[in-house]
Amino acid sequence: IAEAGLQHANQVVQQKSCLGPFPLAGSAPVVNGAFAGGSYTAFADRSSGSPVVLTSTGSYKAASVTLTRPNAIVYQSSVQTFTLQPDSFAAKDTYVSPSSPTSNFGGESTLRMSIGSFQPLLQFGLEPLPPGSRPVALYDSGTASLLPGAQLSLYQTQTTIGSGTVAAHLMTRSWTAGTGSGSVGGGATWNTSDGITGWTTPGIGYLPAPLTSMTTPNIVGWQNWNLTDAATTWLAGTTPNHGVWLIGSGLSLGALRYVSADEALNLTRRPKMTMTYLLPCGMAAPQKVGLGTSRDTEIDSSSPNSDRGGNSHMMVSATRIRRALVQFDTSSIPAGSTVASATLRLYADHTSPNPLSSAVTLTVSALITQAWTSDASWANFTGNSGGGSKIWLPTSGGTFRATPATTRIVPAGFAENNWVEFDVSGLVREWVDGVTPNLGVILQSATPNSHELDFATLNNGESSKRPQLIVIYR
Repeated sequence: IAEAGLQHANQVVQQKSCLGPFPLAGSAPVVNGAFAGGSYTAFADRSSGSPVVLTSTGSYKAASVTLTRPNAIVYQSSVQTFTLQPDSFAAKDTYVSPSSPTSNFGGESTLRMSIGSFQPLLQFGLEPLPPGSRPVALYDSGTASLLPGAQLSLYQTQTTIGSGTVAAHLMTRSWTAGTGSGSVGGGATWNTSDGITGWTTPGIGYLPAPLTSMTTPNIVGWQNWNLTDAATTWLAGTTPNHGVWLIGSGLSLGALRYVSADEALNLTRRPKMTMTYLLPCGMAAPQKVGLGTSRDTEIDSSSPNSDRGGNSHMMVSATRIRRALVQFDTSSIPAGSTVASATLRLYADHTSPNPLSSAVTLTVSALITQAWTSDASWANFTGNSGGGSKIWLPTSGGTFRATPATTRIVPAGFAENNWVEFDVSGLVREWVDGVTPNLGVILQSATPNSHELDFATLNNGESSKRPQLIVIYR
């Protein structure tokens, strides 16, 4: 009886939503006496807001029991939608193969699926959503269908042979995606979760009962799985979020390919998770903004006074030292916001050689001390005539932090006309929090070879290729 009172009180509180008024002990508590001699009285410890403590006393004849539910979250009435489509360093995906039990495929731009041959693994971080968020199904009148509270979507690029199904299983342990392309790669394989630690049984790091399954259509396009139940437990903290393991079954399922998070050209086809959810009272929904650069340029050690701020590209190389300067205006992000992630995207419209014959390590460091202008050069942070207070200090080539904000390895085989991304979340948090002045960043090559990468600038004729800063905050 007391538990029924808790359920009733929670129902009333949720119907009232954040502003209340909620039933209180001394003001309209929830009462029900229709229990053939039993009854309950239930109430909240506050009249509005979240969380609340619910208390219910159930009585039957001469006996009574009091139950409490601490930290009961109260939700806002409006339903929110947010799509998680992370980049290659924020997302985790790979596939494993029993025929290549020690090989990692975490660096490939496709996820392969075939019965008995290939099985994809995926994990989405849910950090952009506020703590306590709850996935809910939503009726879409436009399509006359029920939208899941959490929907995994993969873009299928190669169709199957015959019919079959692909089931999503809840993963039971942590794992590493790795960077391999059929090599060691430091990540999950058929035998191991991270290249070292074995699964309990090779090829099995998941619960046997599937969360959901999808019949594979023989078409190119998006395919969807309903992961509402899994996401609900992940967000509630009752189940660790280790992601899902996809397993194919059926008469002749084979040769399926999906786009992975390592896709570097058409970024919109990367794996995504669409969340339909309720926000706890007092919490703000995450926002995603794409910022264009306010200024950028290239500085060249062999031409120390050259102004290249009007060029359509900026080169980064190590042997003939060239560096790129980029700055974004982040003032539109409200002070006090929590930055969940920030990604710097640069479009490589030329590489030398093409494709790269060996890997190139690029670093992104915070520019400090001197506010530069787009006519900066190797010698000067503003203007191109040199001398006086215009010079970079303590040495030419930019004034920046010794420790990079992030490092990115561009792999051998990378070809021009693809995006290169950098995780600058920590640095953008400093800018938004006012810890560090936003003077932009400097991009350098840390690899002593003759390889060169040219990146599109704000002067590029195709606006879609210009530098981008993608920030998710709340």
